[in-house]
Amino acid sequence: MPWGEHLVYDSSDFEVNLRFTDAASAPVVAAPALAESNGEWTRYRLDGARTFALSMSRDYLVTESAVRSVTTRSYYFAGHENAGAKLSYLATQVVGLFDPLFAPYPYPVINVIESDYNDGQEYDGLAFLSSAFYADYDGTSQNDLVVLGMHEMTHNWWFGLVGSDQAMEPWLDEALSVYSERIFFEYTNPGIVNWWWQWRVNYFKPYGYVDMTIYQPASFDSYVNGVYRNGALFLEDLRVRIGDQAFYAFLKDYAGQMSHRRATADDFFRILRQHTSKDISDLIAAYFQTQR
Repeated sequence: MPWGEHLVYDSSDFEVNLRFTDAASAPVVAAPALAESNGEWTRYRLDGARTFALSMSRDYLVTESAVRSVTTRSYYFAGHENAGAKLSYLATQVVGLFDPLFAPYPYPVINVIESDYNDGQEYDGLAFLSSAFYADYDGTSQNDLVVLGMHEMTHNWWFGLVGSDQAMEPWLDEALSVYSERIFFEYTNPGIVNWWWQWRVNYFKPYGYVDMTIYQPASFDSYVNGVYRNGALFLEDLRVRIGDQAFYAFLKDYAGQMSHRRATADDFFRILRQHTSKDISDLIAAYFQTQR
């Protein structure tokens, strides 16, 4: 049984036109693009994306902000105002940090949406989060709402901008998105980085190869332990080995070279080796089933 996402997308340009038969009762629309008037229709245009997802509800409350040229929107339900406001602020932090660190944020809007869902799910410019995360929000950054909300937002770089085969090489977006959580806290709240490692990774005693496909693991736990958690440990060990300067230069170059393309593990290591001459064969042997 496969775990994770099995669909693979190339970068495409979308135009979606939406019209409601009764405008007076129309729902609030969460879309990954800015709304444009198109006669009796509302048009949304999103270029260079892999998906186009919409969410609609008459019950949505919205908190909106902006960072640089990007509009940030948080959609949530009554009773979850504090959590909704936190995610709106978090979105501005994510774009503000990773825009210069990785690559310019690729879309005009970043949305985070409360939904009747068990976990989180990313799409271009839009992420769904479980209502349970909102209900359990405790006002801090040490919870599912903040960590997983930020994780789904980082997929705009590691999935949306830089694509990959999510079925055969899921670590290319998931490991990078998990490790981006660590980077985010390092820059914005360094006092909880050690908490993050224990809560997100080390508590689970990760095992399994980083480069397993979604079809190999026997359970969801073994999939997450290999691809996500061991993936984060590999990236940490890699960073320590080659140094911060080379590591961040590599990430920026990787995002630049593979923007709007479908990256492979070969691309990852090819670009990495353009930034370091350090021997990493022992790390590859420890974490990967395929030696490179």
